[in-house]
Amino acid sequence: MTAVVDLWNQSLSHLGMSVTVQSETEASVQARVLGRFYATCRDYVLRDFPWPCANMVVALAEEANTTFIGWDKVYAYPAHCLAIRQICDESGARILSRSIFTQWSEQEFLLPKIPFTLAVKDDESKTLVLTDLDPAYAMCTRALTNAALFDKGLFDSIAWRLAALAGPALQVEKDYIGNAWNQYNACSITNKANALNESQQDREADSPSISIR
Repeated sequence: MTAVVDLWNQSLSHLGMSVTVQSETEASVQARVLGRFYATCRDYVLRDFPWPCANMVVALAEEANTTFIGWDKVYAYPAHCLAIRQICDESGARILSRSIFTQWSEQEFLLPKIPFTLAVKDDESKTLVLTDLDPAYAMCTRALTNAALFDKGLFDSIAWRLAALAGPALQVEKDYIGNAWNQYNACSITNKANALNESQQDREADSPSISIR
Protein backbone atom coordinates (compact mmCIF):
# COMPACT_ATOMS: atom_id res chain seq x y z
CA MET A 1 0.00 0.00 0.00
CA THR A 2 1.07 3.58 -0.57
CA ALA A 3 1.46 6.10 2.23
CA VAL A 4 -1.65 7.90 0.96
CA VAL A 5 -3.68 4.70 1.24
CA ASP A 6 -2.36 4.18 4.77
CA LEU A 7 -3.47 7.72 5.63
CA TRP A 8 -6.91 7.17 4.11
CA ASN A 9 -7.37 3.97 6.08
CA GLN A 10 -6.40 5.75 9.27
CA SER A 11 -9.11 8.31 8.52
CA LEU A 12 -11.65 5.53 8.03
CA SER A 13 -10.59 4.01 11.34
CA HIS A 14 -11.09 7.39 13.04
CA LEU A 15 -14.68 7.27 11.75
CA GLY A 16 -15.26 3.85 13.31
CA MET A 17 -15.24 2.08 9.93
CA SER A 18 -13.66 -1.37 9.66
CA VAL A 19 -13.60 -1.31 5.86
CA THR A 20 -10.28 -0.39 4.22
CA VAL A 21 -9.21 0.78 0.78
CA GLN A 22 -6.43 -0.91 -1.17
CA SER A 23 -5.76 1.70 -3.84
CA GLU A 24 -6.27 5.41 -4.44
CA THR A 25 -7.93 4.61 -7.77
CA GLU A 26 -10.25 1.79 -6.77
CA ALA A 27 -13.98 2.18 -7.42
CA SER A 28 -15.16 1.87 -3.81
CA VAL A 29 -17.32 4.58 -2.27
CA GLN A 30 -14.72 5.13 0.43
CA ALA A 31 -11.89 5.73 -2.06
CA ARG A 32 -14.00 8.08 -4.17
CA VAL A 33 -15.06 10.16 -1.16
CA LEU A 34 -11.61 10.34 0.41
CA GLY A 35 -10.07 11.18 -2.96
CA ARG A 36 -12.52 14.04 -3.38
CA PHE A 37 -11.38 15.74 -0.17
CA TYR A 38 -7.78 14.61 0.19
CA ALA A 39 -5.76 17.15 -1.84
CA THR A 40 -7.63 20.16 -0.44
CA CYS A 41 -7.32 18.79 3.09
CA ARG A 42 -3.59 18.05 2.70
CA ASP A 43 -2.81 21.52 1.36
CA TYR A 44 -4.86 23.22 4.09
CA VAL A 45 -2.92 21.47 6.84
CA LEU A 46 0.40 22.23 5.14
CA ARG A 47 -0.46 25.93 4.85
CA ASP A 48 -1.59 26.09 8.45
CA PHE A 49 1.93 25.64 9.87
CA PRO A 50 5.55 25.70 8.62
CA TRP A 51 6.10 21.94 8.95
CA PRO A 52 9.85 21.23 8.83
CA CYS A 53 9.41 18.32 6.41
CA ALA A 54 7.85 20.71 3.87
CA ASN A 55 10.29 23.57 4.34
CA MET A 56 12.18 25.00 1.36
CA VAL A 57 14.14 28.15 0.54
CA VAL A 58 14.08 29.31 -3.08
CA ALA A 59 15.62 32.16 -5.03
CA LEU A 60 12.84 34.33 -6.41
CA ALA A 61 12.78 34.91 -10.17
CA GLU A 62 12.31 38.52 -11.23
CA GLU A 63 9.22 39.16 -13.34
CA ALA A 64 10.45 40.84 -16.53
CA ASN A 65 8.92 44.12 -17.70
CA THR A 66 6.66 44.34 -14.67
CA THR A 67 6.52 47.12 -12.10
CA PHE A 68 4.32 47.79 -9.12
CA ILE A 69 3.94 51.24 -7.57
CA GLY A 70 5.49 51.44 -4.11
CA TRP A 71 7.81 48.45 -4.50
CA ASP A 72 11.30 48.23 -6.01
CA LYS A 73 11.18 44.62 -7.16
CA VAL A 74 8.56 42.31 -8.61
CA TYR A 75 9.09 38.55 -8.56
CA ALA A 76 7.08 35.56 -9.72
CA TYR A 77 5.47 33.52 -6.96
CA PRO A 78 7.64 30.41 -6.60
CA ALA A 79 6.51 27.13 -8.10
CA HIS A 80 5.47 24.30 -5.78
CA CYS A 81 4.98 26.79 -2.93
CA LEU A 82 1.85 26.78 -0.77
CA ALA A 83 2.81 29.65 1.52
CA ILE A 84 5.66 32.15 1.77
CA ARG A 85 6.68 32.49 5.41
CA GLN A 86 9.35 35.17 5.08
CA ILE A 87 11.63 36.93 2.59
CA CYS A 88 15.38 37.08 3.15
CA ASP A 89 18.73 37.56 1.42
CA GLU A 90 21.13 34.69 0.85
CA SER A 91 22.92 35.15 4.16
CA GLY A 92 19.64 35.01 6.05
CA ALA A 93 18.42 31.78 4.46
CA ARG A 94 20.22 29.51 6.93
CA ILE A 95 19.07 31.47 9.97
CA LEU A 96 15.49 31.44 8.76
CA SER A 97 15.55 27.74 7.95
CA ARG A 98 16.37 27.11 11.60
CA SER A 99 14.56 29.86 13.47
CA ILE A 100 11.25 30.24 11.66
CA PHE A 101 9.86 27.29 13.60
CA THR A 102 10.51 28.85 17.02
CA GLN A 103 8.50 31.88 18.03
CA TRP A 104 11.06 33.26 20.47
CA SER A 105 14.35 32.50 18.72
CA GLU A 106 16.99 35.10 19.62
CA GLN A 107 18.59 34.63 16.21
CA GLU A 108 15.30 35.41 14.50
CA PHE A 109 15.14 38.73 16.33
CA LEU A 110 18.60 39.59 14.95
CA LEU A 111 17.39 39.06 11.38
CA PRO A 112 15.51 42.07 9.98
CA LYS A 113 11.98 41.42 8.78
CA ILE A 114 11.88 42.12 5.05
CA PRO A 115 8.59 43.71 3.97
CA PHE A 116 6.75 41.91 1.18
CA THR A 117 3.25 41.40 -0.09
CA LEU A 118 1.47 39.48 -2.84
CA ALA A 119 -0.34 40.82 -5.89
CA VAL A 120 -1.88 39.50 -9.09
CA LYS A 121 -0.46 40.39 -12.49
CA ASP A 122 -2.62 42.74 -14.56
CA ASP A 123 -3.56 39.99 -17.01
CA GLU A 124 -4.41 37.68 -14.06
CA SER A 125 -1.93 35.11 -15.37
CA LYS A 126 0.04 34.67 -12.16
CA THR A 127 0.64 35.72 -8.57
CA LEU A 128 3.50 38.13 -7.87
CA VAL A 129 5.74 38.75 -4.88
CA LEU A 130 6.46 42.42 -4.19
CA THR A 131 9.45 43.47 -2.09
CA ASP A 132 12.39 45.89 -2.13
CA LEU A 133 15.11 43.26 -1.74
CA ASP A 134 17.41 42.34 -4.63
CA PRO A 135 18.19 39.49 -4.92
CA ALA A 136 15.50 37.90 -2.77
CA TYR A 137 14.94 34.45 -1.34
CA ALA A 138 11.70 33.05 0.03
CA MET A 139 11.24 30.72 2.97
CA CYS A 140 8.28 28.63 1.84
CA THR A 141 6.10 25.71 2.73
CA ARG A 142 6.37 23.28 -0.17
CA ALA A 143 3.30 21.78 -1.83
CA LEU A 144 4.43 18.37 -0.60
CA THR A 145 2.52 15.54 -2.27
CA ASN A 146 4.69 12.54 -1.35
CA ALA A 147 2.91 11.28 1.76
CA ALA A 148 5.86 9.02 2.55
CA LEU A 149 7.77 12.18 3.49
CA PHE A 150 5.14 13.48 5.94
CA ASP A 151 6.38 13.48 9.50
CA LYS A 152 4.18 11.68 12.01
CA GLY A 153 2.48 14.84 13.24
CA LEU A 154 1.61 16.08 9.77
CA PHE A 155 0.33 12.63 8.78
CA ASP A 156 -1.80 12.47 11.93
CA SER A 157 -3.24 15.97 11.50
CA ILE A 158 -4.22 15.32 7.87
CA ALA A 159 -5.83 11.99 8.76
CA TRP A 160 -8.03 13.54 11.47
CA ARG A 161 -9.09 16.49 9.30
CA LEU A 162 -9.77 14.23 6.34
CA ALA A 163 -11.97 12.04 8.55
CA ALA A 164 -13.95 15.08 9.68
CA LEU A 165 -14.44 16.34 6.12
CA ALA A 166 -15.32 12.97 4.60
CA GLY A 167 -17.55 11.78 7.44
CA PRO A 168 -20.83 13.31 6.24
CA ALA A 169 -20.41 11.96 2.69
CA LEU A 170 -19.64 8.53 4.13
CA GLN A 171 -22.81 8.79 6.22
CA VAL A 172 -21.17 7.97 9.54
CA GLU A 173 -22.67 8.95 12.88
CA LYS A 174 -22.39 12.61 13.86
CA ASP A 175 -20.56 11.68 17.05
CA TYR A 176 -17.66 10.31 15.01
CA ILE A 177 -17.55 13.43 12.88
CA GLY A 178 -17.61 15.71 15.91
CA ASN A 179 -14.89 13.67 17.57
CA ALA A 180 -12.75 13.88 14.44
CA TRP A 181 -12.95 17.70 14.48
CA ASN A 182 -12.15 17.79 18.19
CA GLN A 183 -9.21 15.43 17.76
CA TYR A 184 -7.90 17.41 14.79
CA ASN A 185 -7.95 20.65 16.76
CA ALA A 186 -6.42 19.07 19.86
CA CYS A 187 -3.73 17.00 18.17
CA SER A 188 -2.69 19.87 15.91
CA ILE A 189 -1.37 21.75 18.94
CA THR A 190 0.68 18.75 20.07
CA ASN A 191 1.86 17.87 16.58
CA LYS A 192 3.07 21.40 15.89
CA ALA A 193 4.94 21.49 19.20
CA ASN A 194 6.60 18.17 18.41
CA ALA A 195 7.59 19.44 14.96
CA LEU A 196 9.43 22.35 16.57
CA ASN A 197 11.62 19.91 18.46
CA GLU A 198 12.94 18.34 15.25
CA SER A 199 15.41 21.15 14.56
CA GLN A 200 18.30 22.56 16.56
CA GLN A 201 19.40 26.16 16.43
CA ASP A 202 22.88 27.05 15.20
CA ARG A 203 25.20 28.13 18.00
CA GLU A 204 24.58 31.80 18.65
CA ALA A 205 27.39 33.93 17.26
CA ASP A 206 29.74 35.57 19.75
CA SER A 207 29.26 39.29 20.24
CA PRO A 208 31.88 41.62 18.68
CA SER A 209 33.30 42.43 22.13
CA ILE A 210 34.02 38.74 22.72
CA SER A 211 35.36 38.12 19.24
CA ILE A 212 38.14 40.73 19.53
CA ARG A 213 39.52 39.37 22.80
